[in-house]
Amino acid sequence: MHYHFIAQKKWKKEGISTLVFLCIVVIGFIFMLLDVNIQGTTLWLSTIFISLIILFGVYKSYYYLTLPRRNYLIMNDDHVSIYRGPVLSRKLVSFDQVDRVVQINTVILFKLENGKEEQIFTDFLSEEDTVEIKEQLKKKFGPKAIAF
Repeated sequence: MHYHFIAQKKWKKEGISTLVFLCIVVIGFIFMLLDVNIQGTTLWLSTIFISLIILFGVYKSYYYLTLPRRNYLIMNDDHVSIYRGPVLSRKLVSFDQVDRVVQINTVILFKLENGKEEQIFTDFLSEEDTVEIKEQLKKKFGPKAIAF
């Protein structure tokens, strides 16, 4: 089963605020070029620096505006895959390595046999998806599923 990020206002707000920031940076850069007589190496370095800021900002804005289309959680029969951001790879949690599953407030915590822990943040999921995931985990882990 695939579970997407819930569409939250904060994702859209973050994406739009990044676009506003980019507009301010571009306008400021244009005024700087018109007002100050920059030439040579300084012009190239400032252009490259501003271009990197713009590229990063466009990527960040696109990331947040498309986040609700991304899979946060992929649950299979023998493992679960948890999204950890655009830079890190997905975290695979094999169900045979899980000692117990605990729900603490808005977090579902996998306690692994090796002592490590992995988390599912239910704030990123819809209520229906959270209920469905908890039911599946109850079925899968039985008495190992605590506080569900």
